[in-house]
Amino acid sequence: MEHIFIITIKRLSNKYISVNFQYYLWFILFVLLIIPFTDIKINNNNFFHSLSSSKVLTLQNTTIINHNHIINQVYDFAVSSNQQSLEIINKCIIIIWTVGILIITIYYINSWRKIIQIKKEAKVIKNNKIISIYQECLTKLKTRKDIPIYYTTQLKSPVLIGILYPRIYLPTYFTNQLEDKDLRYILLHELQHYHHKDILINYLINISSIFYWFNPFIWLAVREMRLDREIACDYSVLKLLDKDEYLDYGHTLIKSIENISLSPFL
Repeated sequence: MEHIFIITIKRLSNKYISVNFQYYLWFILFVLLIIPFTDIKINNNNFFHSLSSSKVLTLQNTTIINHNHIINQVYDFAVSSNQQSLEIINKCIIIIWTVGILIITIYYINSWRKIIQIKKEAKVIKNNKIISIYQECLTKLKTRKDIPIYYTTQLKSPVLIGILYPRIYLPTYFTNQLEDKDLRYILLHELQHYHHKDILINYLINISSIFYWFNPFIWLAVREMRLDREIACDYSVLKLLDKDEYLDYGHTLIKSIENISLSPFL
């Protein structure tokens, strides 16, 4: 129950450690999840042995007057029955687990198809004012990677998409309705996702949730981690701003949350 341990540690120490460190605590969970399915492995041999041994001991203590060949027959029958029963249970578990994986995978594939559609429909932003603001953000964060920005009608909130070739996608109304300062804050926030490697981490989250779909605590951990991810980005942006800009940044976040549209791969 390592996920429960991490959540507990975070709740108890959130006043004493930075938001970035709270976010990085989740990497411990990923390291533990790399060990394949430690929580659901069953040592069949040990189970059979202990179960059958207990049967034999009981039989030996209560049927001393019986002949050895009768004891052996009962022993063999007990082991065979236990093995068959457990094999049926294991097969049922594997089938249910596999069906769950297929369902979650199909869900993520549909989300990925939506992302592909967004990429096809999106247009490169050519507005000089927006490009100028964006260049200022890149310079402020010392971002060397070429990260183009696009606008699309298929999103209600800005997102960063892509690991090798990251791109920022803005909703169409952002390009003509937002004030310059709001646009600047949003672009700084999305660029922080790039610097934190959040896209790669998010893929790891999704892969973990596919294989551990049966564990509700994993889904709780995923939700908590995504929340910590956004808080860590906000904290990083605030460190770049003057104190008199904090309130304006908060107002920008509220506007963005009101129109938020999330995809599991974003």
